[in-house]
Amino acid sequence: MATVAFDKYVAFCELYSKQYFESLVEVFAKGPCKEAIHLARKLGTLRQDWALWVTSETDATLKEFEDEMSSMGSNAWMVNHQFAGNVPDRDERVQAMYRSFSRLLGQEEWAGEKLTPELAISSLMGGLRRTLGTDEFDRLRQVTLRRALNDFTTPNRNCVTRR
Repeated sequence: MATVAFDKYVAFCELYSKQYFESLVEVFAKGPCKEAIHLARKLGTLRQDWALWVTSETDATLKEFEDEMSSMGSNAWMVNHQFAGNVPDRDERVQAMYRSFSRLLGQEEWAGEKLTPELAISSLMGGLRRTLGTDEFDRLRQVTLRRALNDFTTPNRNCVTRR
């Protein structure tokens, strides 16, 4: 069962990271945009579809990212010029929209406010890599290759050579 759970989690991570990067490309190309609501919803649906195989910690972290992206999209929709006259707190929404955008970009601060890095691209992908053990597998592969190369280039002292 552990193998099945791990394989399912790997499959989820691959699908989620693909959708995640596609969403970021669109948001970064357009800037804070109302389409971010739809992109966040797609990510949330994917996460919910795989809920059985995703740890609660990973689920909470990804949901926080999705909520931030959705909030940015909601604010972008509200500050649109069509609604500008009807939104009394438009300036606050613009600030919140760009704060969210800055957090997703991984900027350290927005308008003098210190931002936390946990929603930045590198933080989220690093978290998925940690839970998958990607870096540990890479170190293990490097050690194995070094040992194999060392064994290949070092004469075997236990072998008897014929003369």
